[in-house]
Amino acid sequence: MTYISECSAPDLSDIRTPVLANYTLNISLAGGGTSDRKAGSFVINCILTIDKAIREYNAGRGLLVQYVASANRTTLLIESLGRFETCINSAKRALRHVDRLARHAGGPDVERAVRRLLDSYGKAITPVRDAIEHMDDAVSAERLADGEPHTLAISRDSKYLEIAGHRLAFNRLAQLLRHLHGLAEELARFNERSVGLPDT
Repeated sequence: MTYISECSAPDLSDIRTPVLANYTLNISLAGGGTSDRKAGSFVINCILTIDKAIREYNAGRGLLVQYVASANRTTLLIESLGRFETCINSAKRALRHVDRLARHAGGPDVERAVRRLLDSYGKAITPVRDAIEHMDDAVSAERLADGEPHTLAISRDSKYLEIAGHRLAFNRLAQLLRHLHGLAEELARFNERSVGLPDT
């Protein structure tokens, strides 16, 4: 009998990646991007980490689907959790790049509404990411309560990723990745030479 009986992680296979390919085409064929080196670095790193987060999410979900259909092939579940862990770390890194880009005067603008939205998702993902990164300290200091997972796990109802008393709903993670992808596509299309020009 498998640990979980269904995969509740939303399917994101409709999201087109890598977005970095579109960014490269925009720069090389349309003269797009920004001339501000620091902003350009933030944009590239932002798109890279968003692409990676989505790629790892889809890989993790695919392994989870295989696990549910298997005869309890535990290695599939373990590998899936590793992919989701990388996804969470990459999504958190992407949010940091977005924040830096938003505070930088040069380069593409990140709308205030988008920043507020991403910040709310960041508040949901940060405790789980921090628990993953600092689990060795929590174990050493004996801060874990009895029964709390000391590595990333999936709740029995398959709706949450959880660790050390923190939970992140798959639905919430998937929504964050969709919003990040939308921002990545906007950044990939940015051309500072067309900023402020009227639409034709």
